[in-house]
Amino acid sequence: MNLNTIIEVKRPTSADQISKWHEGYAWVASGTWLFSEPQPSTETLIDLEELRWPALCCSLNYLVP
Repeated sequence: MNLNTIIEVKRPTSADQISKWHEGYAWVASGTWLFSEPQPSTETLIDLEELRWPALCCSLNYLVP
C-alpha cells in the first residue's frame, strides 16, 4: 500500500527526540499494519529502527526483551 499522504519520516535515535505526539503521527517498525490499508490522516512516520530496542520474545506468561 502506498502512503501518499506522508510528508516527513522521522528517525529518532532516542525516545526523547519525540517529546510531543501530534495528530497525523504514526509509529512504523518493520512489517506493520500501517501499510495494510489507506492512512489518509497520517502525514509523519516515526521509524523505530534507529532506537535499537531489543526484540521481544514470548515467555509462558508475558513478553520479555
